[in-house]
Amino acid sequence: MKSIHKLACLVFGFFYFLGTPIRSFAEPPGYLVLMGMFEDSASVEPGDEFQVKVIRNYAYYEWIGYAKSYKAIIDASRSFFLELPAEESLFYMMLAVSRADGTTVFLNFGQTGELPLLAAAGDSLNLTVRENGYIDFQGKGAEKLRCQQQLHNLGFVPTGGLEALSVLSSPNSFREYYERLLDLTERNLQMKQAILTCYRYRLPENIYHILYYDCIGFQYGRLYRSFYNSQNAKYFNERRAALKELIRKTAATRWVFPKWDNEAVFSAYYTGAIFEKARLELAFAAPGNEVHKDFPFRDYIDLVEKNYIGLLGEALTLYGYVELSKKESIVYAETALDSWPDDPLRSLLKDWISKNKVNTKAYPFELPDKDGKTHRLRDFEGKVMVIDFWFTGCFGCKYMPSALRPVVDRFKGTDEVVFISINVDVKQERWKEGRESGDYTLPEQVELSTYGTGRDGHPLLKYYNINSYPQLLIVDQKGNNVTTSPPDPRIDQGTGLIKLVESLL
Repeated sequence: MKSIHKLACLVFGFFYFLGTPIRSFAEPPGYLVLMGMFEDSASVEPGDEFQVKVIRNYAYYEWIGYAKSYKAIIDASRSFFLELPAEESLFYMMLAVSRADGTTVFLNFGQTGELPLLAAAGDSLNLTVRENGYIDFQGKGAEKLRCQQQLHNLGFVPTGGLEALSVLSSPNSFREYYERLLDLTERNLQMKQAILTCYRYRLPENIYHILYYDCIGFQYGRLYRSFYNSQNAKYFNERRAALKELIRKTAATRWVFPKWDNEAVFSAYYTGAIFEKARLELAFAAPGNEVHKDFPFRDYIDLVEKNYIGLLGEALTLYGYVELSKKESIVYAETALDSWPDDPLRSLLKDWISKNKVNTKAYPFELPDKDGKTHRLRDFEGKVMVIDFWFTGCFGCKYMPSALRPVVDRFKGTDEVVFISINVDVKQERWKEGRESGDYTLPEQVELSTYGTGRDGHPLLKYYNINSYPQLLIVDQKGNNVTTSPPDPRIDQGTGLIKLVESLL
């Protein structure tokens, strides 16, 4: 099987370099039909909405600004029917229920959160939604959905794996911890591959290959991200040694990691995994004994150009723009736009530039404060706006107010700068809880909220593609965007952010 797959990759590569696409994902559009019912044990009520979020091809599924939502009312019999246009022959979707109280419950929910499902134009699916969101898929195209749900149910590592790893929590155990985590990752990947092999001749060849790369990308993306987000930053040498061993072992893995395969790029997870690996290596590459997460964007571009080509090179570059969001990246993005072919990735890049280019108008929000008074973007024009997005329960968000304190004090007594806090909790009560705790805001901030829509529903959050928190946004006196990636005051005690704001006055 392995030799056959390698041969297939060589054939794909040959046609790619000839400039002839082996398969187009832009066939004439069709429709996707989803109908079904919720069992009595499922926690939904008539009047709730069945929701399908369709993700734009090649965009990461967490990028809320690159998805389109469709809804159908759940009727008195707890049934629903939804027919939606499929703009591409293959695409990823996420299924959810929007409740009357404003909360959203994702149905395709794995051990690590909500997960996308690969669907096709022409699918006509009959869904029976059981307790805990488990879905029984029937109808045309259901085979691939059943396969993916079984893959999702395995999660990241075997059940109990992370709990067992918790015994390796000392600094001296970093290397052993990630060796064992890699072992668990490989074991889980083998289990997923076994499931996928059961469907080998029951799925179209291209869908089988895409799901193969989904498995690889999901497993290794989570592995690299867990290392990058490790909280034990002070034990740098131990972490660097563990990282070198991790990279060495993953380079020697039996799983195929192509650098150009179009189907790998189409996968919901594969490009993200390669991005996580590149970001991780760059953060540990700088001399000295510190993790440098604020590495120059040019370093990332150089790494991509050196190691990856074709669609994967474009996709990784796009991931750098969106995920790293460094101020200097807009210059590279505009240059890339002129050289990229007219394909879906170029369309995504053009959309990102339109929202992040300096001197473009900021989103014209209209948001309530705690007393219900509406505040609009134009109300703050004439001042530099320092906007902090947060939600109650966010661990990192608790550290932003104290980090902003030196910045707020620097501009105290001036009416040229305004500090705005925007909460993104679904429920107003949850916002009140966080606000009154004193952990997330400062008295000097104007406190606003997007409550009622959820973290992926409000157009303000979609416009800036905000999918991680806390998030800072700087808007100038004319109401133009300055940057969604200002210097993080949690890193430098606010000195970089103070300089940026001063430069705008």
